[in-house]
Amino acid sequence: MIIALSVKNKLAFIDGTITKPDDSKAELINAWIKNNNMVITWILNSISKEISASVIYASTAHEIWNDLKDRFQQKNGPCIFQLRRDLMNLTQDQSSVSVYFTKIKNIWEELSNYRPTCSCGKCTCGGVKESNNYYQMEYMMAFLMGLHNSFSQIRGQLLLMYPLPSINKVFALVSQEENQRRINTDQNREATFAFKSNNVKMTTGFEAYSNKPRFGSTGYIKKKERAYCAYCNIHGQSIDKCYKIHGYPHCNKPRSRDNSSSHNSINQISASFITQNEDKQPSIQQHGIGNFVQNLNSTQY
Repeated sequence: MIIALSVKNKLAFIDGTITKPDDSKAELINAWIKNNNMVITWILNSISKEISASVIYASTAHEIWNDLKDRFQQKNGPCIFQLRRDLMNLTQDQSSVSVYFTKIKNIWEELSNYRPTCSCGKCTCGGVKESNNYYQMEYMMAFLMGLHNSFSQIRGQLLLMYPLPSINKVFALVSQEENQRRINTDQNREATFAFKSNNVKMTTGFEAYSNKPRFGSTGYIKKKERAYCAYCNIHGQSIDKCYKIHGYPHCNKPRSRDNSSSHNSINQISASFITQNEDKQPSIQQHGIGNFVQNLNSTQY
């Protein structure tokens, strides 16, 4: 509120610097009433309806400001204690580095309002500079203490630097580390997704191949039925190509004829041999028949 009033150059109306002029000065009294009512309107719009109802009948902005200041201004001790406790309990958790830094900066800057400073500008011993450096070191320590444990490596590197960097430099380095990790995570996620996609394609293709109907099923590989001849009652040929009905080709003769001719030749040889040796002695006949049987080949036997 003080910042808004200072921009409009109206702080003198709340601190009592500009008082109400005498009624004899009509131009000044009109200008003062106009600006005073403007400041009152700004203050009433900045507070809740319940609080504004208790100060709405005040005649000057200075009275309203002092009333609110007496009722709601806290002492330095409790306010500093609350800010210190919030600062100690503040951690990054699952927040980003930028969000965490914004929270700790708000608390630290509010806490700095209660910190005594030297504004005379006559100090030449360098104590003010050392005090400010120590204050910045505490600021950096508070920021590093609340960081997530995953940043322990860069936190150790920052603590080993001499001189210690400023808080803005520390925030920039930690943010770069976070961005680099995010890039690596995205790349790993893309590689993992591509690998899983390839596996899904291969698995889907294999399953589709495995789930296809196989031999004897409809739609994939139909088993060829074995031909059957109803005339001969045998498998291997159909009745449309049966040799016994349509005749044998010239290059192929029935097996039965070959077998009968071989059997006839064997019988003829045996009959002639027996006829030639009918007059011989029985022992000689037996030996002759035995020798004959031994001399037969596999076809004649």
